[in-house]
Amino acid sequence: MNIITVSGSTKKKRLLAESVTYFMVEELLPRHRTLQIEISLSDLMLESGVCGFCNAFTPREFLIEIDKKIDAYAMIETICHEMIHVKQHARRELKNYDYKEMSVLWKNERYSIESENYNKFPWEKEAYEYEFIYAKKFLEMTGVL
Repeated sequence: MNIITVSGSTKKKRLLAESVTYFMVEELLPRHRTLQIEISLSDLMLESGVCGFCNAFTPREFLIEIDKKIDAYAMIETICHEMIHVKQHARRELKNYDYKEMSVLWKNERYSIESENYNKFPWEKEAYEYEFIYAKKFLEMTGVL
């Protein structure tokens, strides 16, 4: 059974984050049953200047950090983006982050992650391309759209 836990912020935001995460697991990784995803709603923007971040400890254990001050739609879209990274790690498309060498393997091709154009890397392009599609699908499924 997949385990999703959410901490920080308000009960309403925690429930939203949990709901979006379960939706994304079903959309992206429907056969996975051993994922452990912890979501921390914190002052991420203040601390690091980003709205979201995905840490993969193993191909089944993840910590997603989301800035607690972003609005509900931005939270939905950001969680969709970070869950695409979860999918990439769980399917071993993205692996072997080496912070000492500043490199990563994407579909068995090594990339230097020292570049200032981080958003142009293929794993980020995929996440940016699909975050809106899944956010819209989530909103349609929940009856908001």
